[in-house]
Amino acid sequence: MTAGTRQYTSSADSATQGAGDITVTAATDKILTLDPGGSGRTIDLVFVDTAETGVTTSFAEIFIDNVADGAEAFTVRDGNNSDSALCLIEQNKMAHFQWTGAKWVTTTGET
Repeated sequence: MTAGTRQYTSSADSATQGAGDITVTAATDKILTLDPGGSGRTIDLVFVDTAETGVTTSFAEIFIDNVADGAEAFTVRDGNNSDSALCLIEQNKMAHFQWTGAKWVTTTGET
């Protein structure tokens, strides 16, 4: 299942990111195994339905695993709250994020 569901877990196969940043929504797989693809990337966690301003998903969790083959990191930002930085996921580290309905909370291997 996706990040917005509690019953099941879905995961995306390991993926190398091309140029550009990543946006995670309620429709994104719950477990992401990612390689930044040669340079640092930004991941924005967005759980506001842009079609209905202010409507949010009440619960979500996501796991992001950085499987970079070099010293490449993901900067993870709270896309719902002015893109404030949540953490940095370094090479071979993983982070867990939970959306509370108002904000993201996280546990990480690196901050």
